[in-house]
Amino acid sequence: MFMGDDTSPIPGSKKKYLQAVWELFHTELVFLHRQLFVLRDVYKEPLKRCQVEGCLLLVEPDLLFGNLDQLCRISRTFCQSFLSLLNTVDKDNWDCTQLVVDLFERFSKGPSTISAYQAYCINYKATMEYLGSIRQKEERFTEFERICLADERCFRLQLEDLLIAPLQRITRLPILLREIHKRSENEESKGKVEKVIETMTESLRSIDDSVQWLHNFERLQQLQTQVVWPNISELEPKSYIPDFLRVALSRQFCENLLAHPRRKLIHEGPLELVENGRTVDMYAFLFNDMFVLTKTKKCASKLKVKGVPIGKSEHYIVQRQPVPLDSCVFCDADSNDQATPISLKFAFVIIHLTRYYQVVGIYTLQAADKADKELWIEKFQESIENYESIQLKDMLKCTPLFSSLSLRRCSSSRLIFYKAPQNRVEGVYPYPGDLLL
Repeated sequence: MFMGDDTSPIPGSKKKYLQAVWELFHTELVFLHRQLFVLRDVYKEPLKRCQVEGCLLLVEPDLLFGNLDQLCRISRTFCQSFLSLLNTVDKDNWDCTQLVVDLFERFSKGPSTISAYQAYCINYKATMEYLGSIRQKEERFTEFERICLADERCFRLQLEDLLIAPLQRITRLPILLREIHKRSENEESKGKVEKVIETMTESLRSIDDSVQWLHNFERLQQLQTQVVWPNISELEPKSYIPDFLRVALSRQFCENLLAHPRRKLIHEGPLELVENGRTVDMYAFLFNDMFVLTKTKKCASKLKVKGVPIGKSEHYIVQRQPVPLDSCVFCDADSNDQATPISLKFAFVIIHLTRYYQVVGIYTLQAADKADKELWIEKFQESIENYESIQLKDMLKCTPLFSSLSLRRCSSSRLIFYKAPQNRVEGVYPYPGDLLL
């Protein structure tokens, strides 16, 4: 149809515009037939047939291919909708704007469409880890892959190349839409396409947020098993503990503290703690509500492959009390003063305060270089901002006057964590006098 005919030739000015519209359909068709159908017909279905014959029984097709069948249905419906809407295009002006609008209304109308891609993207990392594990455990699966790869429908694409295709496709849609927007001639058409782009971008943002949240939470769960919290006897050896409390206090109550759905790991990395005129290697974790200093310790791994332990696992021993970000002061501390016993380079200081402004801890830390120090400063400020927003939101939602407080919160000193002083010392974030009750 886009090739034109004797009665309705396509104007030269419209050709690139129609090519952009056709590219939207053509790339979806290629994605459906050369990637989704290949995954289903060359890999998934033959794998199921092998399992019926009693082979490769340890492999879980649902874990490996996820909601592949659902994505096939969505992509096929997209192509069919495009072809059905193609007949509605006015051949006098060749304007396909309404086609694009109607197509994406159908595409995003059902709640299962975006959620299907969201589920696939969220599970992608686990899928690749599972693929690596079954390749190690099941030698026959490698042979199965080799046979599948020999199928001419694969076009020499390996399983990893096909599994990542849905992620690449969903992120490419806004790019194709922007090309149509660019080639549109009148402002009305541009405005309609722009609204479609905004809708798709918002959907992609929600997918990206879900993926980031999951990866962050998985890291928190991993850290929860790796971080070791010394008990009170180790932290305060001079303290007397009555016998009836010894069992209860043999472990810390905060062992399950880290894996909280609202906690976010902002940054982590090695730092040097300056104490007693020398430096000690540390590993720091910066969350959106606290800062934790630890020491790394290598331990024999419990994971085994064919009865043989593989490598060593890392544990993090907490060295200091966690510093809440609403109760600390952050200072720049570089110094080349020859009178001091140690020269501070790429350093910063964290001062831990109680709610009564009593200083209970001071940590002078050195980064590896200037770029690393600047990154820590940037992430520290980001963490404080995130902490404030979480605390304000929680505080306001617990009050019956949420609406009025949300409009007047800046007038209440109790809801403000930070204020800018008139005479501020450069490099201090925040200044001690900035903290309000």
